[in-house]
Amino acid sequence: MPGANLPVQLARLPDLADGAFRAFVRFPAGWSRPGAGHYPVAEEFLVLEGELRLNHVTWRGGGYAWIAANRIRADSCSAPGCLAFAWFAAGPRWISGAPAKPALCADTVFAHWRDAAGGKLYAGPEHHTRVAPGSQIPEGCEALDLTDLCWRADARKDALAECSSVLARVW
Repeated sequence: MPGANLPVQLARLPDLADGAFRAFVRFPAGWSRPGAGHYPVAEEFLVLEGELRLNHVTWRGGGYAWIAANRIRADSCSAPGCLAFAWFAAGPRWISGAPAKPALCADTVFAHWRDAAGGKLYAGPEHHTRVAPGSQIPEGCEALDLTDLCWRADARKDALAECSSVLARVW
């Protein structure tokens, strides 16, 4: 990860038709990226375990954020280490310093994904939504099963545990 003091472990998932970048990212204990910078694409992440600090906000297990494209990022660190699931609207390219164009919209941040009203995490052209156990999975979506932490490219075709809560990305 450019500008970081320690390497991260990255498990990139297969590309899908929408061109987004998806990966499980493990930040080691003591990881930090002291400089400021930005990505020219929007990012969403869900902290699965540990904690991650970004822009003076700390997320712990279950914490969710959608960060607008061109949002300055600073104060990034993980003292105890962290496992996160990240979605980028396209390939992430870190650019040091402030963006030439400011972010056009506000970020969406939840201390825990359960705090999202109606289960909808981000209200954009594509969004993540929480699907309750026993509910219908939207057709053609990808999903992260929050019980077993498995990612599925086409969640409707794959069986999900009846007791599972799922974050489904709908486009």
